[in-house]
Amino acid sequence: MSARPTLRLVNPRLRAEFTDRDLLERIAAGDATALRALRTRHETALYALVFAILNDVVDAEHVVSETLLQVTRHAGEFAARTESVHALLRTLARSRAEVLRSARGRRSPTSRH
Repeated sequence: MSARPTLRLVNPRLRAEFTDRDLLERIAAGDATALRALRTRHETALYALVFAILNDVVDAEHVVSETLLQVTRHAGEFAARTESVHALLRTLARSRAEVLRSARGRRSPTSRH
């Protein structure tokens, strides 16, 4: 059994040798550094997507955090069946944002949260 290379966050863009799938596998094994790496790679794009749907900074940040938490909880399953981690993240975030936007529409105009 060969030793896995160490994930070093020397550079915020990370080393290209670790694919998103590698990171998911490491997250599934409990590697917090891999989660930070995945977040670093994707949170800006996810935030932009979600903010475009919700037009609210706090809600967008919350949705991105919840999306990454969902990925953490199901990383092994996602790593095994996902072709594109980026597409998976976008789908999960968009879905959460649309549910929140829909829930807002059902609330009275004076209640925000």
